[in-house]
Amino acid sequence: MLRITAETYINLGKVLADFAVMFYRAEADLGMPIKDEERTDLKKFLVRLKEHADKLNLKVSSAILEKKLYDLPQNIREFNMLEDMIREEIKSNLFVYILPHKSKYHELSSTFNGPSEFPEASKELIRAGNCYAVGENTACVFHSMRAAELGLRALAKHLNVAFPYPLELANWQNIIDKIEAEIKKLNQLSKGATKDEELKFCSDAATQFRYFKDAYRKHVAHVRENYDEYKALTIMEHTLEFIKSLSVKLSE
Repeated sequence: MLRITAETYINLGKVLADFAVMFYRAEADLGMPIKDEERTDLKKFLVRLKEHADKLNLKVSSAILEKKLYDLPQNIREFNMLEDMIREEIKSNLFVYILPHKSKYHELSSTFNGPSEFPEASKELIRAGNCYAVGENTACVFHSMRAAELGLRALAKHLNVAFPYPLELANWQNIIDKIEAEIKKLNQLSKGATKDEELKFCSDAATQFRYFKDAYRKHVAHVRENYDEYKALTIMEHTLEFIKSLSVKLSE
């Protein structure tokens, strides 16, 4: 994805405005040949225009401007045709504006990251952040729950939960039921600090997964609810913090 700011457009406009001032011609003189002493300045303007065209990913304009560096426009009317081409190509591209308070959640900001122990869950959270940044709030929750599911599988593997089919094919309810059954077995172990720590970690995680399932996962997966900006952000950030807490003991 191309990342640009409004400043890029402003700078492009400044270049064109500077050209208009320096190479002003009356309408009747637009077709008059460019003077030899003006060609050096004209080439500098073309170089600057190409730089901005590259930043805006204006491939057609950039390619033609590259050629014109070695075959300079012969008059101002010809240069104006280049300007019109640039403007038309800008119109043909769709640019999405991300509000300032949402920009940190977009993947290009690299400020909203999951733990390295959960690389795939982190990718889902990045997708959730991207969706939130562009106003796709329900999609944000959907990807957040995909991240949570990867955490659920990690806990199941940690407790040696098994099915007669791949774990990836099991639904949340069945996985949670088996996790809770394994947690009950932990209670039968001899008392000790290690047991207490393991029991607390797994019990807290299992409780959180059941909460995710009942509150969000089944609703977003089965088209039962849509989410507004505030709710999506709350769920996404909650999921990120939960995945981080799992990474203390677990990994994908």
